[in-house]
Amino acid sequence: MNKLQAGSQSIRIAALVAVVVLSACSERADRAPTAAAPAAEQTPATEQQAKPALAPEARFAASTETLEGLMAMQTTGVCSLENVVTIDANESSPGDKPNSYKVDRGQNYRIVGFATNKDRGVVPADIEIVLAGMRTYSIRLSTGRPREDVADFFDNPSFANAGYLHDADFAAVEPGEYAVFVVEHHADAKAACSTNQSVTVI
Repeated sequence: MNKLQAGSQSIRIAALVAVVVLSACSERADRAPTAAAPAAEQTPATEQQAKPALAPEARFAASTETLEGLMAMQTTGVCSLENVVTIDANESSPGDKPNSYKVDRGQNYRIVGFATNKDRGVVPADIEIVLAGMRTYSIRLSTGRPREDVADFFDNPSFANAGYLHDADFAAVEPGEYAVFVVEHHADAKAACSTNQSVTVI
């Protein structure tokens, strides 16, 4: 690939990320309110410590998904990444624009949100959080945390345990801006849900 082609591809992927994030406006009516999002369950640290090592399952790793492929997948649910919180200081890490977060590769974070499958009327038990940009990265985690506010918003008691809370290490993620997706795996196919949010890794 020559420099002109590489530059063209970079511009195209950046534009796709922007489209995914900006499309939040059209999805607002379908998303549960985030005001009731749970805070990370962590006592603030009294002093700054070196970044502790997290278990392998807490690390974002390279993924074979592509941004184009994620956007082409069947959409089955409503999902959100509602908070990204530093583990050591228990502080939220908002980005420079709405619906965004900023993370430092040198810190560990706790990611908080929810995922539902509206078509099936259930909560997917096991999901992937996928960061999609010039490259893609993912982390597997489970739902099951109480989210009565989500169940009430969608008038579906089955969504009462749609929440997730998971420790995450972004050290392997290249710096850049990423659109955030939730991916479900089924026996016959995969389904992707765009959170309409982004994470900038520095």
